[in-house]
Formats: sequence, structure tokens, C-alpha cells
Amino acid sequence: MNTHERGSDLSFDRRPGVPMENSPPHPFPHAQHMQPPVRSSRLPPRGISGLIRRGAYRVPGHLPSHWMMLLFADRVDVMEHKFARLLRWLALPAAAFFVLRLARR
Repeated sequence: MNTHERGSDLSFDRRPGVPMENSPPHPFPHAQHMQPPVRSSRLPPRGISGLIRRGAYRVPGHLPSHWMMLLFADRVDVMEHKFARLLRWLALPAAAFFVLRLARR
């Protein structure tokens, strides 16, 4: 007898897989119909990363290209935030330079 056939010749009451064969397990049987509605405070996607994410959600989730596009959108999002932070730091010196240049005229 092979090891994968062990227990298959036992009576139905003594088979090891009987509980799984009768019905699937329910981890929370008391809360099957009492699920709360899903709420989200997620902001809508914006920028180039948002366009990539929208494109990724048009691809079925079982394809690797879906997940690769989402990972790429995350990297683009990080670069967008770094660029925005850099622009914030550069805005003050640019404004000061502009004001000083106007004052000299």
C-alpha cells in the first residue's frame, strides 16, 4: 500500500479526512451574515502613479503584469513625493531671489 492511499480503505467513520469531506470549516459561524460594510479613507490615485494604478486594475489580478504595474506605481509614487518635497524646499530660495531681483530694479 502506498503512503498516499493510507486510510482510504478504512470505514467512513474512521477516515482521517471525514470532517473536511462533510463540510468546509467556518472560522466565525456566528458572524456569517453580520459582516460590517467596508469603509475606506483612501485617497483617489493621482499623478503618474495614479495613472499606472488605474491601468494595473484593468489587468486581471492573477497575471504578474498586474502586480508588477502596482509595484512600479509604488516606486513612481515615492519619486513623486520626493520631487514635491524638493520643489517645496526650492520654492523659498526662488521666491527670495525673485524679490531681491525686483528690489534692485
